[in-house]
Amino acid sequence: MAYHTFSACRHLLPLLGLILCLSGFSSVSFAMPQVAQPPEIKGCRYLQKVVGNSGYGKNNGWQKLAKYAVFSQAERIAATHLVWVRF
Repeated sequence: MAYHTFSACRHLLPLLGLILCLSGFSSVSFAMPQVAQPPEIKGCRYLQKVVGNSGYGKNNGWQKLAKYAVFSQAERIAATHLVWVRF
């Protein structure tokens, strides 16, 4: 019985390693975008407008929630820089 367990583990470990490697390549992680001023983004390409909303007045930390929403959207589209239009 110990032999079968070892044998099964011996074949299972490379498979787990392959699964972990494949899952590592399939998950894309981007760096958090940096807040920039308009002169700093002259060489950048505009991606899209991102909007954050937290329900102003409903939460004490509404600004933090709105910023988090904006950074999350910018990160999803792989933005490297973020310029605040109004806040």
